[in-house]
Amino acid sequence: MDRPTGVTILSVLSYVGAAFYVFWAMVMLLGYAVGPEGVGSRGTGITLIAEFGVLAGVGLLLLATLSVIVGIGLWKLRNWARRLSIIFMALGVAGCVLNMLGALAGPNILKLHILKLLFNAALGYLYGWIIRYLLQPHVKHAFGVS
Repeated sequence: MDRPTGVTILSVLSYVGAAFYVFWAMVMLLGYAVGPEGVGSRGTGITLIAEFGVLAGVGLLLLATLSVIVGIGLWKLRNWARRLSIIFMALGVAGCVLNMLGALAGPNILKLHILKLLFNAALGYLYGWIIRYLLQPHVKHAFGVS
């Protein structure tokens, strides 16, 4: 069966997302590598921040690896990759809802909360649209699900 165009796009976007994760992981890890001399001399607060940077960098590298694996799975029309994508999109929707609630509860600084609300609403809608797409009968059929 031919791969639907939308699945191809989602697969490529997984690779693009992985590249961004790797970029930010390198920024975090480089930030630690560039300044370790000052870390020990400035106290434990700076040391904790540097250690958080290392943990964040490693976490981002793990996310990059997962994104590549899901991208390959989508490209090869593996149903586990479709299911994982649906789960990740659902988590994204939940995160957008939490961010929107946080924007409503937060301080009204220069009306930035409106931008945060709009951004998270649009992103949540996109995640929801992707879930809907991955649940379409022709897409499920391409993955071998009847």
